[in-house]
Amino acid sequence: MYLDISVTTEEYRKYQAQNSSPVEEEYLESIKNIYSTVKKKGKNLQEKVFICKWRS
Repeated sequence: MYLDISVTTEEYRKYQAQNSSPVEEEYLESIKNIYSTVKKKGKNLQEKVFICKWRS
């Protein structure tokens, strides 16, 4: 029996969402926190660069 790859991928994602371990959940939460921190620091850096250019 042949299954379409998109159907198989969708089924795997459903399975994965229902069966993630506490370690996987913690890992994903860590990645989200790191991304959030980097995004905030990047925004602050862009503001500082803008202020420095404006003062010049």
